[in-house]
Amino acid sequence: MQRQKRAAFEAGDLDSAAALRARVRQLRAEKLRLEQEWAAGVDVQAVIVENQRVHREPDRLRDLLRQHGIEPDGSAARTA
Repeated sequence: MQRQKRAAFEAGDLDSAAALRARVRQLRAEKLRLEQEWAAGVDVQAVIVENQRVHREPDRLRDLLRQHGIEPDGSAARTA
């Protein structure tokens, strides 16, 4: 839409350029409104904690596999 606005302006079609500028502003405002609506009531700290937990989960699962003699890469674990 920015290219269309620039092209309209450069072609001297100021009415179209102004209409496109207004549409860009409207879309930006709508995007901001939707982001704020989505984020309303979200406990950001809880999201961060859950994200950290999820990132630790693969290591925990690998450790469990090793405890049962299974190497995560698919080979059998060597026992001493």
